[in-house]
Amino acid sequence: MTIGGYLGDDPILTPSDIERLASDRQLRFVMLGGFTLAPAKQAAALEPIARWVRANGRPVDPKLWQLSASAGTPYRINLGNEWVEVPPPELFDLWGNAN
Repeated sequence: MTIGGYLGDDPILTPSDIERLASDRQLRFVMLGGFTLAPAKQAAALEPIARWVRANGRPVDPKLWQLSASAGTPYRINLGNEWVEVPPPELFDLWGNAN
């Protein structure tokens, strides 16, 4: 599910929705950052969710899920003829230490 819709700026979920889905064990992982077609709009629209996820989720070690081991390399996307640096993707586990 894309939490921000197609362009990343459609608030289809609120922090309360995320909290409820996690506590009902319907949602475990949330990815923040990474690819988007509208980086500035997405960051502004999803900031409340990102704050909640960072405060309540546990970061998942990138070695366990990233395809590339290039930590520290800026994450860039091409929007038309312009390369734009965006926050690298971060994965969070909302179930804490559950198996």
